[in-house]
Amino acid sequence: MLKLKQNLNQKFGRSLTTSAFSRYFSFSALYIAQGIPEGITFFAIPAWLAMNNKTPLEIASFLGIIGIPWSFKIIAAPLMDRFTYLPMGRKRPWVILGQLCLIISFLSIGFVPDPLNNLTGLSVIGFLISLFGAFQDVATDGMAVDVIPDNEQARANGLMWGTKIIGTSLSLMVGTALINNIGFKSAIASLSVAIVAIMMVPIYFTERPGEKTMPWTKGQANKKSKQTQLKSWSQILKSLYRVVKLKASIVFGIASFIIGIMYGLMDTLFPIFTVQELGWTNTSFSNVFSIASVIAGILGMFTGGYLVDYFGKTKNVITVPWNNCNCNIGICLGY
Repeated sequence: MLKLKQNLNQKFGRSLTTSAFSRYFSFSALYIAQGIPEGITFFAIPAWLAMNNKTPLEIASFLGIIGIPWSFKIIAAPLMDRFTYLPMGRKRPWVILGQLCLIISFLSIGFVPDPLNNLTGLSVIGFLISLFGAFQDVATDGMAVDVIPDNEQARANGLMWGTKIIGTSLSLMVGTALINNIGFKSAIASLSVAIVAIMMVPIYFTERPGEKTMPWTKGQANKKSKQTQLKSWSQILKSLYRVVKLKASIVFGIASFIIGIMYGLMDTLFPIFTVQELGWTNTSFSNVFSIASVIAGILGMFTGGYLVDYFGKTKNVITVPWNNCNCNIGICLGY
């Protein structure tokens, strides 16, 4: 019985460092939580605005404003490396905080009065949703780097991005249907239920054995967390500088900037072109976009991780030696 209990704890335990299943499940759920607000703010709302004859400039302005916070990751990552509550883990307290703020901000957009004619209010709340979405993303990625073994990282990364795309696509499809049938406010409230439910994941699972579930519960900081926790801003900034000046980082940054421009153009022009020029409804747009994204997400989720495992990391991705910095340097650069 004791051996069976140990095997079950190892497979389905509450500690992320001791259970592969818990790691895959937790990070996939947290990425779904990121995808739900993105599906609404970056795709469903622009298509809804386009169907209600808003100008391309108005739609582009909304998307431009809500996209800004994702550039703040370079600030959030060092902050999370420097400060934390170790009895609950190195990054888990930040994940919980980010998820809570994401829930509150997403619920808030449903209370924007007359959203179709109040793009300022819609943009401000959309900005906050992206801010806390990026915040949760940095914390989640930082925790993943801390607890996922090297031999699982490719598979885990595939699952995380695949589930985020699925979450984004499903929220776009379902959210559009709800907006058209029960109204904007009720649609947001309905989708918020899923994000609230996912909040239970970072609350339930701990990073390492013996840590506190919540500040008022029993537990203590793990020895390894204490050893790897950074306490010096100079060390963090020097590590960041060492990585930023690498040739691979510069090349990757330029490539990411170009890709970002392409994504920005596509996200802005696609709903405008399909709805206003081709005469599609926002429902048709959401269905086509969601189905295509889900297929791509599933293919990426399974084939991407498999290819990296099969051919090796150095043959598939640019590798940068930021892991020995003991911090979120790769995360704040967008890796």
